Amino acid sequence: MRTAASKHSRAAAILLLLVTATVAQQKGQQPTNDDDPVLQAMRQELDRSQSSLKLENVAAPYYIEYRVFDIDEYSAEAAFGALRGAARSHARVMRVAVRVGDYKQDGYFGQGNGAVNMLDFLPLDDDVTAMRHQLWLATDRAYREAAQALAAKQAQLKQLAIDQPVDDFARAQPVRSIGALAKLDFDPRPWTPMLQDASAMYKTDPQIETSESSLRFDAVNEYFVNTEGTAVRSGRNLYQIYISSGTQAADGMDLQRNRGYIVADMKELPSADAFAARARELAATLKDLRNAPLADEEYRGPVLFSADAATGVFADLVGESVLGRRPELGKNVRTTGAFANSYKSRVLPEFFSVVSDPTISSYRGQ
Repeated sequence: MRTAASKHSRAAAILLLLVTATVAQQKGQQPTNDDDPVLQAMRQELDRSQSSLKLENVAAPYYIEYRVFDIDEYSAEAAFGALRGAARSHARVMRVAVRVGDYKQDGYFGQGNGAVNMLDFLPLDDDVTAMRHQLWLATDRAYREAAQALAAKQAQLKQLAIDQPVDDFARAQPVRSIGALAKLDFDPRPWTPMLQDASAMYKTDPQIETSESSLRFDAVNEYFVNTEGTAVRSGRNLYQIYISSGTQAADGMDLQRNRGYIVADMKELPSADAFAARARELAATLKDLRNAPLADEEYRGPVLFSADAATGVFADLVGESVLGRRPELGKNVRTTGAFANSYKSRVLPEFFSVVSDPTISSYRGQ
């Protein structure tokens, strides 16, 4: 049965897959990675900035961090049985964060950008000098803006009364771990026909208005170094395929059905036959949904979500609300969001428990 409240387009399920790579721990000394030009450039430029970055009449940064995402990606999409596009891309995105002041008070504004973060791209040709140059430019810009942010913050604080002062930044013990690099090594030829075949299922129902399928395969290598002594490199692969179909009921209601797979191992993706079967199933349920009668009254009551949709619902309704985000200056609440005034009070029923464990790579075989 369809209800007037079911005019949703597609249920977006956000899955966060944390893949633990093999890590080589090196105790008592900084990791040596002369064979990795990205990490080499980051550490050399960080050492230079830490020792010599200083403007006249401006305090030197007390904390600097560099983060680089090396992303190798292949994406393809098909619609109505035809391949609409396929592309391979490679990019290195860097983020530079500079803090001026001290751990107790710096230029960070909570909702503002006083850290300061600079986003830019690094060269792809593994030229250490070229990468250091980009890092240097971003560090210099971030330092100047962080100094201005601290001055503006101190001026604003003179006009406010803060009842519960909290340090702007927390010290952390250095972490030194170097994981294996992830690589995107596969043959795209078997995958594009699978997308075309799945998106051609519209032929089973002439009233289907949209029929699309897509995939995205990633190899992401993340680098992180900071002036506290942390040096981390980790790699992960992520494989996604997606199928969706849409139609319209006689009363004009838009109806959508979709299914996606997000896995860390390519072997966990469905076969071409299984993916085609899922596409046929979506087309059949879409036809049933289109022919379902419209409920006379709007339903208000409990809703049971499927497993894939439940993750997105939980992330939106609970996850965002329990994050510790510092409020704007002058506000004495501990965080922002729906639970800002719920410190040490229950926000979930007693039968509901939540555990965060970023070290696991699977749960109950999933």
